[in-house]
Amino acid sequence: PGWCRYATAARKTANSRDQIKDPLIRAKIYDLDNSGCNGYHHYCWALIWANRGYFREENDPKPAEFYYEVAISDFGYVFGVSEPGNTCKLFPEMHTKIGELEMLRGRPKEAEQSYFKAISLKPTYVPAYVGLSDFYETQGLTDKAIATLQQGIKSNPKSSALKKKLQRVEQRTSGSETQR
Repeated sequence: PGWCRYATAARKTANSRDQIKDPLIRAKIYDLDNSGCNGYHHYCWALIWANRGYFREENDPKPAEFYYEVAISDFGYVFGVSEPGNTCKLFPEMHTKIGELEMLRGRPKEAEQSYFKAISLKPTYVPAYVGLSDFYETQGLTDKAIATLQQGIKSNPKSSALKKKLQRVEQRTSGSETQR
C-alpha cells in the first residue's frame, strides 16, 4: 500500500505524521494509530517478504518457504506489539494473508485457523471468505467451500465478489458429486 513508505517515520512523533503531504495517507496513518495498531511497518515488511517468496517459488521452493516464514513472523510482531483487544484494523487482513502463506507452505490446518480468525475478527471481511473457500476447494471439499461463501454472503449481502465466486464454484460442481 502507498502508506507503507511512510509507516516507519510516521509513528515517531505526531509532528512527523503531520508532515505527510498526502491527506489520504496521513488520514490512513492516524486511523491505524487510533485503531490500536503498533509496529505496522512490520506489516509492510511482511508484504515485501511474501512477494519475494511468490517470485522465488517457481525457481526454488526452499527460498520461498523462508520468505513466507519471515512474512508470518513480521505479521506476528504486529500482533504482539499492538494494543490488547484485537482492535487493529489490519488484523483481519493479516490473518487472511497468513492463511494464504500457510497454504503455500503446505500447512492446511494452520491456514484454515487463520481464515477462521480473520472471519471472527471481522465477519464482513470478504477476502477471508474467498480465501477459506479457495482453501476448501483445494482440499476437495466443495460443499464446505460453498457453505463458506454462503456464510459470507449472509454476513455481507451486498458483496458481489462473494456472489460471483459462489456462482463460479456452483457452475464448476454442477453435475459432479461433491464431498461433505
